[in-house]
Amino acid sequence: MVSKKVTATSKVFMFSDYYDKKVISELISRAEILNTTISDIPMLPQQAADMDNEIVAEAITGTAAIEGNPYTEQDILDVMNKKDVKNYSLNHEIEVENLIAAYKTLDNFQHEGENFIITEEFIKELHNSLTKGLTYKGNTPGFYRDKLIKVGSEQHGGIYRPPSSLNDIEQLMASFIEWINSDELLSTSPFIRAALAHYHLSLIHPFFAGNGRTARLLEAYILHSANVQHVSKMLASYYYRNKDQYFLSFSSTKRKSKDTTPFLQFVLEAVNASLDELKNRVYGYLYDLTMREFLNIMKNDGELNTRQHDLVLLLMEEDVEITLANLHTEKPFVYLYKDVTEQTARRDLKKLSDMNLLKSDDNKSYHLCFDTLMF
Repeated sequence: MVSKKVTATSKVFMFSDYYDKKVISELISRAEILNTTISDIPMLPQQAADMDNEIVAEAITGTAAIEGNPYTEQDILDVMNKKDVKNYSLNHEIEVENLIAAYKTLDNFQHEGENFIITEEFIKELHNSLTKGLTYKGNTPGFYRDKLIKVGSEQHGGIYRPPSSLNDIEQLMASFIEWINSDELLSTSPFIRAALAHYHLSLIHPFFAGNGRTARLLEAYILHSANVQHVSKMLASYYYRNKDQYFLSFSSTKRKSKDTTPFLQFVLEAVNASLDELKNRVYGYLYDLTMREFLNIMKNDGELNTRQHDLVLLLMEEDVEITLANLHTEKPFVYLYKDVTEQTARRDLKKLSDMNLLKSDDNKSYHLCFDTLMF
């Protein structure tokens, strides 16, 4: 549905869900199949929680860094785990604290009814949660701006001047809410609805600051409400890693007016890349769990002694290559081999290689053989 609005100041604004179906449909199909496949894979609660903490830290790092926050992913994890981090500006600290709280709220979110109906109050509350306590000049958390702003850069497709008057913003936000909750948008793929909400809210730019974070969080809520849970958070990290393309997709879509293909294509490529990454993470957890059980069985059956068993576990945890010399000189391997002769260490490496637990490409360095449990 394409809706053309003329604001009180005669500014023309387009709400559009038009896109090139040939380009977008295949991306949607792949995303839906991948999401269903991953959702059906069982995981232990602790593994799922650990993975989600990592994803949230990556998401917060990404969405904050897009707007200039210097916190690293490790900094975010430390804050989440109540550890001290190096000193940053007070604004940067509050930005991170607000984002951590916002993503916790997202995790617990449940909408009423069959569809997630977006309201202006909900968007204002998102903005308030992200910018409260921050000293952004001109910004009032949860309230629309009433001043002209400029966004973008020549590097990313040019300067954009969003609607400037409060009257225009209020009119456009009311139209946006009506449009994004229309039967046509509610019945479309949640990947499309989420991306269109992200794009059009960013285009209106209703707040003085924090618009990008608010639009990305709204996108995450729409996906989360449609049972696209982990990827709903992972997108922010992808956007940061591909920041130039992210901004350029806005600019090229804006120039096309009605055609949202460039932005939708970018977002759906982000979705599919994130789903592929998530699939690999989940399979990695399952492989780790299965491999540990396999090693325990071999140890209990006497096929591996304790030292050989522990060496493979260390290699799983350290993810490094080793040499015969490393076993006697480098931590943590030296703790296993400090009282073992070189000949015994050599026999261990040969035995583990013969059992396809280790692999050597040059008969000098060894690494885990990941084909061991493959059919």
